Amino acid sequence: MRILGVDSGGSKTEAVVIDEKGRVLRYFLGRGCNIAVENEENIRKIFSRVFEQVGSVDLAVLGVAGAGRKKHVKKATEILSRIISAKKLIVLSDAEVALIASTHYSPGVLIIAGTGSIAFSLNENRRVHRCGGLGYLLGDEGGGYWIGLRALRLLARILDGREEKSRLAERLMEALGVSDIDELVEKTYSELSVSEIASLAKIVVELSEVDSYARRIVEDACTELARLAKCAADKARLNYPIVYYQGGLFSSKIFRKVFYEKLLEIFKNRVILKKPLFKPVAGSLLIAWRYLGRDLETLLEKLRQYNFLIFE
Repeated sequence: MRILGVDSGGSKTEAVVIDEKGRVLRYFLGRGCNIAVENEENIRKIFSRVFEQVGSVDLAVLGVAGAGRKKHVKKATEILSRIISAKKLIVLSDAEVALIASTHYSPGVLIIAGTGSIAFSLNENRRVHRCGGLGYLLGDEGGGYWIGLRALRLLARILDGREEKSRLAERLMEALGVSDIDELVEKTYSELSVSEIASLAKIVVELSEVDSYARRIVEDACTELARLAKCAADKARLNYPIVYYQGGLFSSKIFRKVFYEKLLEIFKNRVILKKPLFKPVAGSLLIAWRYLGRDLETLLEKLRQYNFLIFE
């Protein structure tokens, strides 16, 4: 038997094929794909490369960015079923796959903070709950874009003479290549993409220990993320949850520290913060294994032997 697990996020796609004993047969790393924004031709191109590498399989579980809503799951399933040679195909969101990779089907919460933000939880009955992930116009509080936009608005007030100058303003002006309010307005409205605005979050986090403006933005972001985690925990009725974290913002030790402080505050100390053991692609394999009715501990022990499946 050949089982395929895939995690396809916005930046990369990881695919792993295992046999009925949990032994890894193939591993493939390729370009990422967001099913909600890519057209059908691009989706076909990206995943055709994956499926050419892994060959035919008995069961395929795919976690795909953008497949968080029913219509996008349907779209992905229709397209992928025509290009993959699999007896059974299951399509989920990449965040749900990451949740299972983190919790191993035990009750818990996963908070993801990259460009945007989203939280998932798993209750005692293994039902999945979701909070956030509403996009940069309606939500994504505490994510990179949200932080970057806060920084841009602060810089606008400083250049307009409504706030005192700071180190954060200097670094932002340098990064953006602007020297006055007119240049900032022109740059923001004509050139900056969502990802470029989100990239400013790194500067904010770096300066948060020495700049009061940056510190306030980071604290507000972490408060929003802690509230998101609490929302997910409440939906799953978890009173003392383990909260796992993932996403680019959490690569910063400073950011993790502030987030943990806010988490303790929101949860009134009844919370445990943990880094996931496995990469999200392992979650797709666990979902497939459970679908087949196999013992999860057997697979978990096997997966621990492969360093490329472990979070650094």
